[in-house]
This record gives sequence, structure tokens and C-alpha cells, in this order.
Amino acid sequence: MSEATRVGSKSELLNVLGDVKARVQEKLGIVDFPMPQFILIGKQSVGKSRLIETLAGETFNFISGTLGSRRPTVLEFRHVESADPSRWYVRNPQTNAWQLHPVAAVMQIVGQRHEELGESVSASPIYVRIESAGC
Repeated sequence: MSEATRVGSKSELLNVLGDVKARVQEKLGIVDFPMPQFILIGKQSVGKSRLIETLAGETFNFISGTLGSRRPTVLEFRHVESADPSRWYVRNPQTNAWQLHPVAAVMQIVGQRHEELGESVSASPIYVRIESAGC
């Protein structure tokens, strides 16, 4: 399968999911309609990040001085045809407002939020949204 075919199929699927979400919100009044989610769990260096990068259509590397994640990282991918270059947002944990950052800053923010826990872990997630024509 060619790259163009895969990207087209992925874009079509995301558009259909977006349409379903909009229709559910319109017909049923449900504002927080859950989109499909998945969880990646695995040993170090088995390709978890590579899979996420493939889905996002972006290359990234979360920067952390500690080995392993200390809290969940929720990534929301949005296909936005006009987003070239891609736009990266982090949700502020105090206000829940999305804040636009350069991709390098997002990687540092995520790394810092993992490191601030030290040796402990937290169920409180970090929320990152990526808007890209490649998603």
C-alpha cells in the first residue's frame, strides 16, 4: 500500500469519526463524546513511541531525565488540513485551558511533569493535542 493511500484512508477515517462525534453532539446533546482510545503498555525500546509517531504523522521525543513514565500521557490527534506546520497544545492542569507551544517546548513540558514526581507515580495525566494535516 502506498503512503498516499495510507494517509488518505487515515484522513477519511478521522473525518468520519469527527462527523459521528458532531452528529451525536447535535442529536443527543452530549458535549463530551468519547472518541476511540487505546493504551500502549510495553517494555523499554519496543516501539511504543514509534507507533504513536506513525499515527500522529509527526516525529517527536519526550525529554525526561528519568527512565520511564511516571504518569499517563493522553495524546489527542486532530486532522486539520490547514495545520502546516503542525500545532501542539498542552492542557494547563490548573485551568484546563489548551495552550499552544512549539513542539520542542511540549516535549520539555511533558518531561518536566514526569520528572517532578521523582520516584513516585501519579494517575493524573498530561494532556497533549496535536493538530496536523498528517494526522
